[in-house]
Amino acid sequence: MNAKLNLKKEVEEIISKTTTKMDLGSGTKLNKELEELFKERGWISQSKVVNELGLSIDFEKERIGVEVQFGNVARLYADLFKLQVMSFSGKDKIDVGIIILPKIEYAKRIGSPIANFEKLVRELPYFKTALQVPLWIIGLEE
Repeated sequence: MNAKLNLKKEVEEIISKTTTKMDLGSGTKLNKELEELFKERGWISQSKVVNELGLSIDFEKERIGVEVQFGNVARLYADLFKLQVMSFSGKDKIDVGIIILPKIEYAKRIGSPIANFEKLVRELPYFKTALQVPLWIIGLEE
């Protein structure tokens, strides 16, 4: 991300502008808020990964793919897979993947079993041979 410092700062600014309070059921509201903020900055929403399968990632801009995950843990693994496919598998559409998810205290407030930053960071080393796309993992907290 340091090679595209302007986009790194843009993502940080987008996240800093969110106003949704994390509590039970707020994941959907925060997803919508982030969608509006990313689109305002020119990010492509629901960029296709594989047309035939109907897979898409949340946002894409200048070869950076973003997945926002405030859902259950199983969806997080699907997000990792989609970013990998966008980078390799003949697609070559992104150079970096970003995953935005709550830190564990936020996740507990949203509901259970919600994906969280700490769990992903703890598990990523087990996927290092399967995931070749560089990832920037962002954990949200109050």
